[in-house]
Amino acid sequence: MKNYYLSYVQNIIRLLSKNCTIIGPIFLFMISFSGSITHAGPSHYDFTFLLKQSHPFDLVLSSPKPKNHKPSSRAVAQTRKLETYEEKANRWLSERGSTLVKLIGISKSENKILKAETHINSTPNSSDQKNGSRFQFGLGYFDVTDNDTSAEVRAEVHGERFANRVRPLVGFMATSDEALYGYLGFVVDIPIMKNVFLSPSFAPGVYLKNSGKKLGSLVEFRSMAEISYKLQSGSRVGLAVYHLSNAGLTQYNPGVEVVTLCYTLPFEQLYMF
Repeated sequence: MKNYYLSYVQNIIRLLSKNCTIIGPIFLFMISFSGSITHAGPSHYDFTFLLKQSHPFDLVLSSPKPKNHKPSSRAVAQTRKLETYEEKANRWLSERGSTLVKLIGISKSENKILKAETHINSTPNSSDQKNGSRFQFGLGYFDVTDNDTSAEVRAEVHGERFANRVRPLVGFMATSDEALYGYLGFVVDIPIMKNVFLSPSFAPGVYLKNSGKKLGSLVEFRSMAEISYKLQSGSRVGLAVYHLSNAGLTQYNPGVEVVTLCYTLPFEQLYMF
C-alpha cells in the first residue's frame, strides 16, 4: 500500500513538471481571483484591487479653468475667512480627497497662493488700525512767552475712539527744570482736508514744580490744539500749542504757553519696535 501511494505521488509530480508552462499561469490566475489576500505589513498584493482604482494623475490634476474665469462672490467670501496656513493646506488636501496628494506635496503655485491669502487675512484692516489705541511723543519749549524757558518732553496714550471722534487720553510731561505734570482727559480728531487733522484736547492734572516755574496750584488744566499730517503708514507728525494754568483756582495764576512737536503712531506699529 505504501509503494502504491508513493508511485501515485511520483506520477503527479511528473505530470506537473511536464505541463508547468500551462498549469502555472492558470494556477496563479485562479488564486488572484479567489479573493485571498497576501499580507506584507500594512499593504497587500491583490492586483484586482489595483484594477479598480483610478489613474493616480486623476487624483492630482483638475480640469483647467478658462482665462476669463471669475469666482463667485460667495466663493471669494469663503476664501477670505480667517484661516491659518496649516488650515488652508488641510482644506486644499481634503478637497482633493487623496493621500497621494500628501505624498506628492503642494505645488509651488498653490503654496504661493496659500501664503498670500494668509498674509492678507493676518494684516489688520484699515478701520481697526484707524480706531485703535495710539501713542504720542512730544518734544518742545515750555513757557515760550517768558524769558525763563525750558525744554519739555511729553508722552501720551490715546484710547480707542468713542462717540464718533472722541478719544480718552492719559499722559505725563516733564521739563528740564524738573517740573512734572500728570494728566487725564480727552482729545477730538477733526479732519480739515485730506490726511490733515485738527485735534483739540483738554486734560486736568497734577503739577509739581520742583525747580520749575510756580503756577499757583497743585491742580492745573491743559488746553491744547494740534494740527497733524497723517502718513501712509498710519502715523502722524504735527505741531501743537497748549496753555497750562489753574483756571483761577488761586489768585496767583501766571499760566504758561508751550509749543511742541508731536509724533503719533498706532499701537500696532509700536509693538514692532
